[in-house]
Amino acid sequence: MDKYLSYSLNDKDDRQVTFERNKRDEAEKEKEKKEKERKEKEKKEKERKEKERKEGYNVVKTMLREPYSEAINNKGWFHLNTYKHDVHSKIDDYGFMTERIARENAYYTNNYMHLAELKAGLVENNPELKNVNLDYFLKNPYTKNTYEKYLYYLHFLIIFYTYKEVDDFLCFYRKQNGVEMMRMFINYPLVCHFNKNIITPLMCAMLWCNDPMMVRVLYSWGADVSITDVHNNYCENIYSGCHYYYNHLFPFIISRHIILGVRDLSDFSAIRKEMKFLSKEKIPDKGWKFPVMKI
Repeated sequence: MDKYLSYSLNDKDDRQVTFERNKRDEAEKEKEKKEKERKEKEKKEKERKEKERKEGYNVVKTMLREPYSEAINNKGWFHLNTYKHDVHSKIDDYGFMTERIARENAYYTNNYMHLAELKAGLVENNPELKNVNLDYFLKNPYTKNTYEKYLYYLHFLIIFYTYKEVDDFLCFYRKQNGVEMMRMFINYPLVCHFNKNIITPLMCAMLWCNDPMMVRVLYSWGADVSITDVHNNYCENIYSGCHYYYNHLFPFIISRHIILGVRDLSDFSAIRKEMKFLSKEKIPDKGWKFPVMKI
């Protein structure tokens, strides 16, 4: 009797083990299936973004080949005698294109754009950008406010140059105007009329740069990380209200193009991480240090 009972119990244990093994194998297969589906989905999404990026870049390159730059005179205004589009009925009393008129005739694109390729396309198709300097901004008639002209030039350097040129310019400005003016200058916002928002130099760096050294340099000159935009977003969260590349330097450069594409936020991961360190909202990496303050 004990012998038969022993066999019966062993058979029951074996069936239980087999059942559990089969259940575990099924769970693993299901997990592998889900992982495979996830990878395929990621691959398709990556291919879709890459396709949109290439299409967007081609659109921008084609769009920027429009020979409008010759219609800009040495003061940076569109003169309709050389402008190729038929908008002669929409001019101001001086024969120049106003900001509102230019906005009505501007180019837009909704394609995803990588930051590096967007900048490369702008410089390639607008060679006059290489000759833009501070004197160009100071002579521009868009505003009589010299203070703002200096600020527009700072934003231009942040967008198209490296942190070294920005640092040199801020050093020059401090020597020329003093420490207190420097503290106000580095945090003074420009107004972007197209997305109804403000842009400080630090916000400009977050929107148009992906080098963490840029925000470190601005921070060292007194940039305030606690300033928010009109939507109450801090610098590192400003993308939620600004998905597009808005040309907020519209009055001075590339005046025919206002919305240049949609941001790919993966381009800005490094600079957002740096901003989290500077704002003390994230534990910094080993060896990371705050920038040495210059004012």
